[in-house]
Amino acid sequence: MVHFIRVPVHIWHMVELQPGQRMLLALVVGFTASGNGCTMSNTALGESLGCSARTVRRWLSDLQARNLICITTQGGHRVA
Repeated sequence: MVHFIRVPVHIWHMVELQPGQRMLLALVVGFTASGNGCTMSNTALGESLGCSARTVRRWLSDLQARNLICITTQGGHRVA
């Protein structure tokens, strides 16, 4: 479980994104800063953000379509 999310100013000012999308992007960026990528499940991300796994899937797809994240697979697991 995530206890807090640090939102970089450049993400906070992305007014073209919904607030939840900004929080998700900040969460993914925070995990990828370690160089390992974000491997949390959509369900776990949803629980951290207070939304459903389906909403997380839609937001991730939108963030990928905007070229803000890259989703790949490693060992059969999705990595953002």
